[in-house]
Formats: sequence, C-alpha cells, structure tokens
Amino acid sequence: IPGAVQALRFSLEVYGAGKIELVPCYLLLAEANLGLGRHKQAEEYLSLANWSILKNPDCSNRTKSQLYRNFGKLYASQGKHEEALRQLANDVYFSSLQVGPEHIETAGGYYYLATVFYLQRQLDCALAMCDKVVEIWFKHVSALIDPSKTVEGQEPPEPLGE
Repeated sequence: IPGAVQALRFSLEVYGAGKIELVPCYLLLAEANLGLGRHKQAEEYLSLANWSILKNPDCSNRTKSQLYRNFGKLYASQGKHEEALRQLANDVYFSSLQVGPEHIETAGGYYYLATVFYLQRQLDCALAMCDKVVEIWFKHVSALIDPSKTVEGQEPPEPLGE
C-alpha cells in the first residue's frame, strides 16, 4: 500500500485533483484495502475514482468496467448482494463494449456474478455464469493451441504474459 500511496501523491502533483489519470492509483488502493478487509477505505478510494470518471465523460469503457467490478467485489464482501449484482452487471456491460462479451477480460465479470449468485443460493444462475466463464476460457485456450479454431471475424488470441 505505501507504494500505491506514493504513486497517488506523485500523480496528484503532476495532474491535479479530479483528473482521470488518478483513477488507476485509486483502483489499486481500493483493491489493496479490499483485500485487507478495510471496506471503508476501499469505498473511499472507489468513490474518488468514480468522481474522477464522472468528471471525465470520455473515460474508457475498460476503466469504467474496472471501477464497477471493484464496487461489485466491495458490496459482495459487505453482504450487499443486490447492489453487488447491479455493479457487476455494469462491469460486464462496459467490458463487453470495450473487448466483447466473449473475451477473457469480460469472463472475470461473469465469474464474480457467479460468486454473488452462489452467495444468494441462486445455484442455477451461478452455474450458468460458471458455464459462461468455462466456455470463454475453453475457446481462448483452444485458439492458442490450434489457431484454426479462432472464431470467424476475431483475431487469434495473444498468449498470456506477453
């Protein structure tokens, strides 16, 4: 967390408050605090990121997706399942706009939706979301192994980690 706080300080000095360039620092700090169970601090950083995004309407769909995913994870960890589902649905929407609904980046949103549905004991919905995640990853890995299996109109996937 100290490194992320320092990055935020430098970004504030360079860009000033309320700028879109601060959002990655806010999201990183929110995720770190969420992982440590510091929900109030995580929510504060997410609120700051949200404010910056609202002030910059030309913000990328990827950044909006990341914000909503983190809000969804926060609310899920607080037991606010309905609000978590709403935020995660927004995550999937903006991720789909950015990279498509069948992309591995979007699969993360489906996974978190599955988790919340499971917590609500809506097993049919949870399993449907898990099936979607497996389907996306199966297509991705299959295309890595055999590029001829790439879906028509879609570029072959790049190997992860490169």
